[in-house]
Amino acid sequence: MNKKRFMATCLSPTLTTTVGKSYEVITEDKHQIIVLNDKGFKTKFMRFRFGPLSQEDIPMEEVPTNKATCINSAKYRSITKSKVYDITKESKDFYYIINNLGKEARYSKKFFTRVVEKKEVPKSLKAVCVYTIKNELSFKQAYDFVEKPHNMVEVTNDKGVKSQYVKKRFEYEMV
Repeated sequence: MNKKRFMATCLSPTLTTTVGKSYEVITEDKHQIIVLNDKGFKTKFMRFRFGPLSQEDIPMEEVPTNKATCINSAKYRSITKSKVYDITKESKDFYYIINNLGKEARYSKKFFTRVVEKKEVPKSLKAVCVYTIKNELSFKQAYDFVEKPHNMVEVTNDKGVKSQYVKKRFEYEMV
């Protein structure tokens, strides 16, 4: 099933992919994903090794902008219903906007709705411990990590000490 091409981040290392690196997705289905691996070859993997897998999987949040849409202009001739205005200042009950006459004026917030835009929620790749070490690594605890040579990662453990561990001790996921 072909879809629009996009990038996916490797969450679990393989012989031909690197954790945290983004790969071009060729195709995907419910259980598998095909990406161009580190050597440039199309390779099939289990879907859980990569994320996000589609635009719907990217967490989004609504962020207010400095714009407002007029929803009621009956009382004023200087603003127009459905028109979007730039907010220059804001108080508890009022927006200051540049109206249709080109002048900054104060209007009650009840005449407007704030324009919001969707933005990606920042996430970072974490190493999640699946094999514990008593007093060093806790089960299912997410750690910031730095990839090291020889199949190792460096994490700041539960004691607050930077230490290197074998990559297989962790699963990798976006948190």
